[in-house]
Amino acid sequence: MIENTKVLGRIVYNNVFTKEECTKILSSAVNSNEAYVLDKVVNHDIRKTITKEIPLNNDNTWIFNRIFNIVKKVNHKYYNFDIKYLGEVHVLEYQKDHFYDWHIDLGSSIATCSRKISAVVFLSDRNDYEGGELDWITPSSVVEDTFSPSQEQGSMILFPSFMFHKVKPVISGLRHTLVTWTHGDTFR
Repeated sequence: MIENTKVLGRIVYNNVFTKEECTKILSSAVNSNEAYVLDKVVNHDIRKTITKEIPLNNDNTWIFNRIFNIVKKVNHKYYNFDIKYLGEVHVLEYQKDHFYDWHIDLGSSIATCSRKISAVVFLSDRNDYEGGELDWITPSSVVEDTFSPSQEQGSMILFPSFMFHKVKPVISGLRHTLVTWTHGDTFR
């Protein structure tokens, strides 16, 4: 039997992207839509967010490659999941009173059942918004976790896609993050 005591770890990488690169990522986002929850249903009791796509093209491969290279290193050192590729990349925009209540990123649909590792890159300067903290509940607790990343611009946090997490409401300003998921064969 192989054991992994680090499977619930959240890993923070600082300075993944520079301030200028964060701005470039934001400018490459297209197709602004209101974010949905399950089955493409908008539900403001669970989530209020704007989502935009980062298309995989010659101008944006550097974003995908940088994230995936870090995810592969973290996976090798901590999780040891069977991962194959980096999935879709989105920019999420949280305006005043926007939030995303408790959820996991792993689901039963074709698009979500193979998610293994979630990645969140903080694109906004932390001084540009108030609130919007990312929080977790771990299986060993029924209260919010004490782990609280600083959410510094350009930093990235990685965690298993099956961990419950939420984004607290933004009190003021504008919070932008990049989100993506690494996929592999389904958990068995």
